[in-house]
Amino acid sequence: MSGLAETGAKALQLARIFPGALYGGLRERRLFERIETCCLFIGYPRSGHSLIGSLVDAHPAAVLAHELDLLKYAHARFGRAQLCHLALANSRAFTASGRTWSGYSYAVPGQWQGRFETLRVIGDKHGESTSIRLKLTPEVLPRIEKAMGVPVKFVHVVRNPYDNIATIEKHIGRITWDLIGRRHDSSRAAAVAYYFALCDVVVFARERLGANILDVHHETFVGAPQAELGKLCRFLGLEPSPEYLQACARIVFPSPHRSRDETAWDTRSIDAVARRIDGYPFLANYAFDA
Repeated sequence: MSGLAETGAKALQLARIFPGALYGGLRERRLFERIETCCLFIGYPRSGHSLIGSLVDAHPAAVLAHELDLLKYAHARFGRAQLCHLALANSRAFTASGRTWSGYSYAVPGQWQGRFETLRVIGDKHGESTSIRLKLTPEVLPRIEKAMGVPVKFVHVVRNPYDNIATIEKHIGRITWDLIGRRHDSSRAAAVAYYFALCDVVVFARERLGANILDVHHETFVGAPQAELGKLCRFLGLEPSPEYLQACARIVFPSPHRSRDETAWDTRSIDAVARRIDGYPFLANYAFDA
């Protein structure tokens, strides 16, 4: 499919979704009257977004869509009620499907995934797509802020860069080449370039958002899920009950998955990544062997 044809197909898809989202948003608009925060994730593929997003969605005052790409609809000028309707419908559908993704279950028994008591926080956990759209269409940030009419807060999930890069290289065909171009000596070099291009988007977002972005280190989160989830909830304006935190902690993996161990690394590649890590304060203390 040519670039023009692909663009036309995407526009047609959005045009088809628009009226249903409009009707659903109008029908459900009273559900969205008390929303205080829009939550988006930003960052890198396979960073633990699915886990943390599902834990936030389990809170009785939050709805977080799974891989919706909310900024796509904001860029297409969908309104507040439409965006909220799409996020809620996505959360309900993911819950109904069992909340299984990439071989893992993210269901939290006895909690509020796909439903809520009083909705105060709504959003989407698709961090990679959010980063890509902020890079390619930065005007989408003020657009969603205006559409939602509430503060937009970003969750930046960080994990060891070598793990992210190993996973990106494994799925190299899925990356958005517009961020880095196609002139790279190897799939490893392309994966490294892609990862740090996403880091640059985070730097841009931090300059724009100030205190409305929170770093969540995956390894720290896995080691102390109740404390870290409580911190995240308070950042979003949510009060976490002990029962909620305990239920969420039960589904957290006992240790982070080390994707870097599943591929070969030479000293030159390790050192090249280490030099680039030094340029990003939020990557401090990460190393290949750490």
